[in-house]
Amino acid sequence: MYGTGYIIVNKIVGTGPKKTKMSCLAVFLLAVFSISLYPIQYTPVYTMMVFLLNIIIYKIVFKLTIEQSIIACSIFMIILFISDLLVTIVFRTFYTVEQIRTDHLIFLMSNLAIGIVCICIINTKIIYNLVKKFYEN
Repeated sequence: MYGTGYIIVNKIVGTGPKKTKMSCLAVFLLAVFSISLYPIQYTPVYTMMVFLLNIIIYKIVFKLTIEQSIIACSIFMIILFISDLLVTIVFRTFYTVEQIRTDHLIFLMSNLAIGIVCICIINTKIIYNLVKKFYEN
């Protein structure tokens, strides 16, 4: 999801990231933090911590104001939620929630599918134009 978030936020803000050692370290820390604290059962606290960390990391990486980072990350989270919902509907027809969360191959496939759906959503011209208009105003 870190690559997906990076791609979507980059597309929303419309500027390439400032590639520095600090920005690379920041994205690496986001991945390490998220992976090391990943719960089997999602909790609101975990989700909020990752959301806040995303805001801070993308503020640093893309040299955004805090407001721009909050808006871009919020848009990303909404797209992620919609993608997760769509993919879960499909995967739940074949697997139980426990299988999806405990079987590493199924978990990887579902996360890749969520990432692909996220990228497809943001690359849809109508949605991209709406998101850009919202972000820029």
